[in-house]
Amino acid sequence: MKIIVILCLNFLLAAGVIHEGKYRAAVVAYSPNLTAEEPLDRLYQNVGNYLDYIDEAGLQKCDIIVFPEDGLTGWYDVITYEERVEMFSTAVPEPSSNVSPCKSNDGIYSKALKSFSCSALKNRIYVVVNLAERFYEENTKKTVYYNTNVVFDRDGVVVARFRKINLLNEIFFRAANESVTFKTDFGVTFGIFTCFDITFRNPALTTLEDPEVTDIVFPVAWFSHLPFIQSLSIHHGYTISTGVNMLSANLHDPASRNGGTAIYFAGGDIAKVYLTGSEGSKMIISDVPKVSKRKPPHPCQVINILPSSNVERVEDINGFITSTENLANYTWKAVDLTQKEVRETVCSGGKFCCNFDISLTSTQPTNYVYKMVAYHGTVQLSANDRLGTRACGLVACTNEDIASCGHRLDVPPKGVTFGRIEIKGVFQAQHSHDQPASLKYNLKPVSNYTFCRQQVGDDHVEVSVSTVDKQDALLTFGIYGRVFNNDGKPVGVINIK
Repeated sequence: MKIIVILCLNFLLAAGVIHEGKYRAAVVAYSPNLTAEEPLDRLYQNVGNYLDYIDEAGLQKCDIIVFPEDGLTGWYDVITYEERVEMFSTAVPEPSSNVSPCKSNDGIYSKALKSFSCSALKNRIYVVVNLAERFYEENTKKTVYYNTNVVFDRDGVVVARFRKINLLNEIFFRAANESVTFKTDFGVTFGIFTCFDITFRNPALTTLEDPEVTDIVFPVAWFSHLPFIQSLSIHHGYTISTGVNMLSANLHDPASRNGGTAIYFAGGDIAKVYLTGSEGSKMIISDVPKVSKRKPPHPCQVINILPSSNVERVEDINGFITSTENLANYTWKAVDLTQKEVRETVCSGGKFCCNFDISLTSTQPTNYVYKMVAYHGTVQLSANDRLGTRACGLVACTNEDIASCGHRLDVPPKGVTFGRIEIKGVFQAQHSHDQPASLKYNLKPVSNYTFCRQQVGDDHVEVSVSTVDKQDALLTFGIYGRVFNNDGKPVGVINIK
């Protein structure tokens, strides 16, 4: 099933020309077609579906279209079968060589790559596709494979090639180490990276060392973990904390926890978002305001997400599967729902402390409990990945056991309304990044809150989040931070000296 949704922030000219100061973007939440028996048949069925979307985006006068990670093949084959990675792979021209695979007679380019190049030319649109790249190393005389995003310009020329840096259980791919940017003829300079990369300094922050980068293209196959590592929460928090527009195209496989496609604006608004438990692909189209010059985000930002026109039914959201993070090493205190005011300090690792100031009203019966949690240490995200993490949050739990936090019931939280939530802490500034983390029962970020990150002295920052309006149906509200120099250390609390 294919559904096309067009969202215009302002009226368009009758001819469909985008107003000066905007460009038009399309992102595709894609459910791979994996019904064919032969792997290559599956690949080319998906190639054909992609070409249909590119044609439609061209008809809608889009400047750029972005597809998700692993959309052509699904994620299972490329992490399980080395021979299928080889089968799916193609050579990709070096961007500096100014090659259009559509016009090239070189036999090293796959039919799929040539088809995307020709479609970009035909529709006069920038196309971003994630695929398996095959690369022959002259020095070692070996062929290696990369998880690669390829960018075609309106002439079908490959203008950017980003190889994923931070791999997650992708043992048949080689990790790269170079950040990538590209300029467009509509006056926007993009950074580009893939999925798990957004949680690492390189490339999520190193890309922004280029001051001309104002926007990010982001193919992703995100597996959502609650309470903090959910797709929309992480991606939205990144755009708020960095001040960029972001075109995020997520693989859509709700039974496997994949989903959460959106177009994010630098000011914290979300043009349109798609996350549901229903099967099927969907393309989102929106005009995106250009950021003339990216500036460091204001120390305090008010996040006010405009009302969305897509309202999901509870049963649709229930069909989207999420997993839970292991919070066994977190320090926590329960929120006493019989009290109207709650003020507590929760500390982890000695000196890492989170201050909570909460007002609430509750009526019995309530179906969730809430805990105030704090953590400074490392978390195990995969067999080989241990991430330096710091977090403060108010999280929903299905019972008094900390292991229930992040689980979801079949119905939204009821009986609790938060009038005010303020969470604040003073943290070490070096080798770190902090962003807001928020999630409602509909698996969308919270609207109407303030996020602040301000320098305190030479080596500390004060970070806070605080609601502006009353909140109910809340699953997560807080601060998610990374401490990059703690990556790879043993899992557990790390004391601050």
